[in-house]
Amino acid sequence: MPDDLPFDDLTSSRGLVVAATSSRSGKTTVSAALMKAYLDRGMSVQGAKVGPDYIDPQFHRLATKRASYNLDPFLTGGEEGLSRTLRHMGPHDLLLVEGVMGLFDGTYLEPPSWYLERRERDSKIPFSSTAQVAEVLGLPIVLLVDVSSVASSVAAVVAGFLEYSKSLNIAGVILNKVGSVNHEAILDRSLSRCSVPIVGKIPKLPELHTPSRHLGLIQPHEEKERMAIWLNEAALAISNSVDLDLLLALAEPPIVHRVKHRVSRLRFLDNTETPIVSVAKGSAFSFIYEENLDILKENGAKIRYFDPLTDTFDTDTTHLYIGGGYPELEIEEIAKNTVLTRDIRSFALGGGSLWAECGGHMLLGRAIDGVEAVSLLPHRSYMTKKLSLGYRVVTATRDNPLTHKGMVLPAHEYHYSLTQDDSSDLRYVGYGKSGANGVARDNIISSYMHFHLGAIQAASLKDSY
Repeated sequence: MPDDLPFDDLTSSRGLVVAATSSRSGKTTVSAALMKAYLDRGMSVQGAKVGPDYIDPQFHRLATKRASYNLDPFLTGGEEGLSRTLRHMGPHDLLLVEGVMGLFDGTYLEPPSWYLERRERDSKIPFSSTAQVAEVLGLPIVLLVDVSSVASSVAAVVAGFLEYSKSLNIAGVILNKVGSVNHEAILDRSLSRCSVPIVGKIPKLPELHTPSRHLGLIQPHEEKERMAIWLNEAALAISNSVDLDLLLALAEPPIVHRVKHRVSRLRFLDNTETPIVSVAKGSAFSFIYEENLDILKENGAKIRYFDPLTDTFDTDTTHLYIGGGYPELEIEEIAKNTVLTRDIRSFALGGGSLWAECGGHMLLGRAIDGVEAVSLLPHRSYMTKKLSLGYRVVTATRDNPLTHKGMVLPAHEYHYSLTQDDSSDLRYVGYGKSGANGVARDNIISSYMHFHLGAIQAASLKDSY
């Protein structure tokens, strides 16, 4: 049996990647609107996001009525991680993948040494770029170009992307923010020199603007009614300006690589016959990778959710998972929930397995911006205007619920807060920087690092420590 097979051997899926020439080109708006437009045609649509972002997949979920997944070779354990992620998605008619930043933007940070490449990669394509994901999965690319400040020069831009790497299939172009009929005519004439069809020409429309804040876009669940109206208007606008039939005709089945690995029980769930994992969710804690929940379930865990603003977790909980989000916006309300803060302390001090990331790490400290938090750990968090962002290669200095001492793992950081009196149990290397933060000992792992359980399973199987 061949190592690689089209994904439609498993489902009936076809796929496309919506890439762009740069950030702020309108990828999230156009991707979510396309997903909604195809859903309105009666298709089952699966959304995905290149990279580690948490918010864009929430827009995909709003549009498709199903969970969106992150496709990130660095974070999920190499190119094999992409195939594992596809297999978690379930049957669908169309896979629409939203890219990250510009098509060729990725990381030059060296991944952990245990990553095994299946093939020789195109040296022009950085790790975890949209280009890498499209190349590995064999998916056609539709290139989104913001033309608000360009006219005839658009041909040079598109031609450069077409010529830069011959290992990619840029199958079409969508022009965003077309200013007028005359502007459109100039763009058409200029691009007639390029060997790629114009699939859509989207005019400048106020209804296509998406609101944002310091960590990115406003989350759809924060303003449900407004976001539903926005999405319907955006889908209608896209349907009127993009040739949906032509775009669909460009889609092809993704290539899924057969992943040869043994089943690995997660260390996080060790020594528990029937793990009950309580997961913090709600407006303050919504940054959790869907695939992490899938992997926990595959390892026998029962998932239960609780909202730290209003309630606490069940008393039979064996494992506690508090992900990232915006606790700084809700800390005064959370502080009033003294039952929860007491229960978290009692759970951890009683030996319960606790995994906290970023916002969850902030919550476990003494205070957030001067407001009392859980006070399980000694650090205090405060918001700044400085962004800490990037992939990390992390080494644990002690055994902990997720990893063994010395295990080397990929991770990601994205936060504007800093801590005082933090521990330094997780040592990390980033691109051009290094440091340490967080607690990793006995039954607690808590830090600014976002981890992916797929990579942790892969690392365990490849003896990365």
